[in-house]
Amino acid sequence: MSLRRCLTLLIWLVVLPALLLVGCKPKSYIKVLNIGMEPTLKIDEIYEVKPVVLDDLKRGDLVVFKRNNETFVKRLIGLPGETIEMRDGKVYINDEHLVEEYSQNPHLYPVNYGPATLEENQYFVLGDNRRFSMDSHTFGPIDGDSIYEQVVLPE
Repeated sequence: MSLRRCLTLLIWLVVLPALLLVGCKPKSYIKVLNIGMEPTLKIDEIYEVKPVVLDDLKRGDLVVFKRNNETFVKRLIGLPGETIEMRDGKVYINDEHLVEEYSQNPHLYPVNYGPATLEENQYFVLGDNRRFSMDSHTFGPIDGDSIYEQVVLPE
């Protein structure tokens, strides 16, 4: 057997499987198709995503989920067991005002919602561009089972 064939065989049988074992996996990406997450996520821009672990999610994370076969990217606002209310352009979690630096013109948000308490495995999501976002204020809480990725924002 030639040296070249031995090296090729070594790469296929040892090096490549070793790389896969240590986590050398391809990255996944999502393209933003609407203005509902501006200014955080820009329309037609592509962002890295990673698989989601529900127990690791926290308020403020950007999650990717499916609803009626449509893919959405929204900010996680409410967690299971919390009471959500929206009034006078502000979001309240368990009667405490949620300060949101990321939201575009939150004070102009004309929608009232709740109060509603999230059940186990329910999450409340909102777009950062509140006036132009289809999110939990229109279709209600989402099930954790529908969340499958999390956006990785560039640092």
